[in-house]
Amino acid sequence: MNTPRLLAVSGMSPQILTETLYALIKAPTPWIPDEVHLLTTVTGKNKAVLQLLTAQVNVALGADGAPCNNRLDGFTELRLLSLLQKGLCGPEALPAAQALEIATLGGAKALGLADQIGSLCVGKQADVVVVGQRSPGQLPVHDPVSLLVYATQGSDVRHVLVGGELLVRQGRLTERTGLDVDRLRAHCAEQMPALLRRAKLS
Repeated sequence: MNTPRLLAVSGMSPQILTETLYALIKAPTPWIPDEVHLLTTVTGKNKAVLQLLTAQVNVALGADGAPCNNRLDGFTELRLLSLLQKGLCGPEALPAAQALEIATLGGAKALGLADQIGSLCVGKQADVVVVGQRSPGQLPVHDPVSLLVYATQGSDVRHVLVGGELLVRQGRLTERTGLDVDRLRAHCAEQMPALLRRAKLS
């Protein structure tokens, strides 16, 4: 059966999204759950995440742009995703392993690339993030998955490989990225006064 593919990004009311997806799934010509994806950013209203997971809808995790999310830190979003579900639905809701799967395989499925990325398997691309576990906020280490979800920040990332190529080494971008952080920092400082004037904040 030829089924449409939906990728719903944050911005729609979770309640409306949930009702819409349930209607699609239960329709006479139902949508295959694997073809329906939700890319969610963390808000206090996202109780719908558990309902969508129960309906076998793939959920992925992202961060809004800089104007409404200054950190753009995937680990911060991951932590909030799990903790907000617990606050809304109880302490057993969305355990660390399930939240981590949303942030990894969930994203790969939403992009239609689950056969290439999203997990460390033979035949997939070598996309690897190496995280340190020595910062005071991460101690003591009792479970590596819980460590990643609840106690890790972007600043704890030590190395990043994408397709087997080293793009971050010891927390610093490599030349392979083509990015000069010092130059970017100087450019941001140079542009900030004009941005503040346009926004009538100075």
